[in-house]
Amino acid sequence: MDGTVSVQCETSINSVYVSWTPKIAVKAVLGRKTKEVDEGVGHVSFGNLACGNTYTVGILSSSGEPITKIRIQTKDPAFPTANNLKSFIHPRLHTTDLQWVHDVEDEYLWSRRELLEDKKFVRKLYREACFVLPSASSYMVVLPNPRKRYCIDLTKNVKWDRDKRMRKSRLSRYRLTMDRHFKKSVKAIRDAHSFVHGPAATWLDDDLCNFLEEDHLKVDPVTKIQHHTFELWEGDELLAVCAGFTSGAMWHDYTHAAVVRDERRAGTILTKTVGDLLSKCGYKLWYWGVCSQSTSYMSDYNSYGGGEFPREEFVPLWRDAMQSTPTLTPIEAMSEGLSLVEPASAEFVEAGRT
Repeated sequence: MDGTVSVQCETSINSVYVSWTPKIAVKAVLGRKTKEVDEGVGHVSFGNLACGNTYTVGILSSSGEPITKIRIQTKDPAFPTANNLKSFIHPRLHTTDLQWVHDVEDEYLWSRRELLEDKKFVRKLYREACFVLPSASSYMVVLPNPRKRYCIDLTKNVKWDRDKRMRKSRLSRYRLTMDRHFKKSVKAIRDAHSFVHGPAATWLDDDLCNFLEEDHLKVDPVTKIQHHTFELWEGDELLAVCAGFTSGAMWHDYTHAAVVRDERRAGTILTKTVGDLLSKCGYKLWYWGVCSQSTSYMSDYNSYGGGEFPREEFVPLWRDAMQSTPTLTPIEAMSEGLSLVEPASAEFVEAGRT
């Protein structure tokens, strides 16, 4: 066939995502699986693969003419299992002080899934920066407790719009919302992750989605924790979502996704828009998670105040931020015209909540 087709691959522990330009119609083949992809789509994924294995993906034209073959290897699982977890937190451990978790050497704690039934206890774990991740197992949840955490120091004077993609003229096509529809936004993230990495690669199962929705827009009187989502739109098309919780002047982004993956780079635009907005509101710390092979993009934000903080540095910063008060809420800042991306109309926001 005439012309050159550029092909790129991303792998997880059990899936591969293949994209190509130009977005011609192709047949994608992996083993005995063949998927026909229409013109204009430009991507395909294969799931339910064995972790740490090597596979060959063949890309053929719609007529069956070979275009290219790609040798890929799925990743080894970095996520812990019940066989290699030591530190157990009893789901009925009622205590007012959980600061001891920062003294535990292990980087992952675990508990039984019934922990999600005790919302007050889970919020106390959140207060100590221990998010609850349901595992593929039906009976356990995992609590990452890393020795190093990647955070953005929002007190630094950072110019978030220095990238040409963030120029006002280019951002005018987009609109920003906050909490337009929390449940739908979180599930859009789950669907995006499942599409790219396979259904087994996301920890956003029904139990956790329901738990987060019930907590949404309810400020806990003890921990002051409140869940929110930021959404980026072009017209009626949802492009990207960032979900997390606030407490004081701290924002913990526990999951995000580009719902639409194309040349617009919606995930990057939303990330920089949120970072700029939080800074203008007087937030101090933005906790992202743990650096790994699958989150190598984090280092792209080192020049925006990002970096890995060991526990002995992270814990004081985390507590100071939680005990501080922002000068504005994100909604107030958006209404005052401080957002890089203009907020959507009130009518559009309300339509999404019905």
